[in-house]
Amino acid sequence: MATSSSKPNRPPVPALFKVALAPVQAFFRLEASSGILLALCAVAALAWANSPWAGSYSAVFDAPLRLEAAGHGGGFTFRELINDGLMTLFFFLVGMEIKRELSSGELRTFSRALLPLIAALGGMVVPAALYLAFTHGTPAQGGWAIPMATDIAFAIGCLTLVKARVGHGLVVFLTALAIFDDIGGILVIAVFYGTGLHGEWLAVSAGVCGVLWGLNRFYVRNGLAYALAGVALWYAMHHGGIHATLSGVVLGLFIPARPT
Repeated sequence: MATSSSKPNRPPVPALFKVALAPVQAFFRLEASSGILLALCAVAALAWANSPWAGSYSAVFDAPLRLEAAGHGGGFTFRELINDGLMTLFFFLVGMEIKRELSSGELRTFSRALLPLIAALGGMVVPAALYLAFTHGTPAQGGWAIPMATDIAFAIGCLTLVKARVGHGLVVFLTALAIFDDIGGILVIAVFYGTGLHGEWLAVSAGVCGVLWGLNRFYVRNGLAYALAGVALWYAMHHGGIHATLSGVVLGLFIPARPT
């Protein structure tokens, strides 16, 4: 009598992937996952950049990339993709969050919105003044804007680590403070350290902002319209001498905060 050969019962391949991805999915369900990941990446980057393989670190971020469509395109580095591209998307998301708070949240009144703005101004002026007090009359005094900067990505990443232990109002306040500080830093770089502002492109930026205002005023809900306007604003600001990531904040603030 013929007997069938016994085969071990193996789970199907999709089931194996689900088992392998389960810890990853559980990690990203944590509210603090983004902050933990940011901290780990920062430590890894510092270790890599100060290791004997530091040359490869620079080579990765200076690697040339190129984007083409319909025979037209341009070149950029991996570093520029992060600083001018991905950071713009980050600023856009944060800008929308601030818009929500300005419309119906913790910053809905003028006095509440004014407090983080004043704090941000103090956080820019005081460090710059202290720097000048120690470097006045030396060649280093030209770097007075260096201590003004606040890394908004790290500020928000650190907030996610303690978000469950602090009030929502404090989170909103610190987020708004970091945004105002970054906007101020960008404007200082554009005015005092940039290669010069270009009035014609700034006029185009103002025109695109007018279009965004109209879309917001009439509660246009078409995402493509905002995306096209956002790309145009990014391009105009980039050529106007202002850091293009600021376009993300502007676009986020013009997104309608309530449905029609």
